[in-house]
Amino acid sequence: MGGLVHELDLLERLGCRRFKVVGQHRVPRQKAPNPAREGHYVPWSFRLGSSGLFGAEALDAGLAAVRDWPSYRLIFVRYRLYGDTGLLPRRGAAAALRAPFRLLGGSAGWFNTHACR
Repeated sequence: MGGLVHELDLLERLGCRRFKVVGQHRVPRQKAPNPAREGHYVPWSFRLGSSGLFGAEALDAGLAAVRDWPSYRLIFVRYRLYGDTGLLPRRGAAAALRAPFRLLGGSAGWFNTHACR
């Protein structure tokens, strides 16, 4: 988590005061607000792998005035278990160990930190 702490420290030095952990794997479910919060409304559907909404469109009540350490800790635990170099391998005989955890929503996922002033 050292890299994350450094990243958040830098964002704060740049003036960011509100933060949000965003599950990028949920981006395809995002819908642009209508009416638009800035610019013009565009009825766009996001594909998996895209960044999703940004600017005022992405700034909702989920932004917290503090760093969301509980969410980050859970994310790092999931990475440690299910990530590319996690304890539960993706391939081979031991990969079967992942199946029960998937039923409980166990996966590493892909998360970004959104920040604003």
